[in-house]
Amino acid sequence: MELRTVTRMLQNARRPQKKARKEAQKAEREALARKNEPNKATKEGDSDPKKKDDDPDGAKLATTTEPMTDAMKFLTPLLQFSPNSIDAQIAGFEVYIRRKKYLLALRCLLAASALDNEHSKVHSQTIRFKLALDKDLATLPPKVAEIIKSEFTLLPESVSLTQFNNDYLSKHRDCARRTLSGLSARKLLAHDLAPSADADVVRVLKIDDVAMEEAIEGLELLQSWKSGELEAFRKAAAAKWPNATVFAASS
Repeated sequence: MELRTVTRMLQNARRPQKKARKEAQKAEREALARKNEPNKATKEGDSDPKKKDDDPDGAKLATTTEPMTDAMKFLTPLLQFSPNSIDAQIAGFEVYIRRKKYLLALRCLLAASALDNEHSKVHSQTIRFKLALDKDLATLPPKVAEIIKSEFTLLPESVSLTQFNNDYLSKHRDCARRTLSGLSARKLLAHDLAPSADADVVRVLKIDDVAMEEAIEGLELLQSWKSGELEAFRKAAAAKWPNATVFAASS
């Protein structure tokens, strides 16, 4: 066999290995380039792909003249991608009930109830939904009213809202957040018949495992009522959490 033929055969045998080596080297160069690209963009500044948040604290958003429209921009993807988040469903109810979109509000309420039917917000929203229906049901399209009547089964027909709320308070007397929810509902149901609710909020501070966050909820509740028990609550809470400035007496 001629030497030239043998040489050609050896060259042909090495070609696949040489090609594979070149491809590996090319892949390595491309990977290195991708790794260095973010650093290059950071140094140059102009090529930074990160989008700057021009309202990081939400100050501009808070001054919107179309709060419900802007809220929907956040709510729609929230409900779409986090349907099993009870906080998302609770937020959905708050937006839809204000827009009087009762079917959508009911959908969120039922979803939240399925996740935790004893949740403090589920309880208060159930009562608020019933009160809204009592006021507006006659103005809704007949088909919508029919669907709501058939789907809204969170309240026993034979039990009044007052009894429903009292049962909840009795059941959760050792839970500060749920007690506050029931007291808030009591005030909503009977403004003139529930003066004791204010004093009961103060007594929530005596619950063994009451948390400071729950005490802040109680403070905000009394503030919203312009309650005469506000300063008594502040004093008791300040004694319990002496380093919390939120309970300091107002100047």
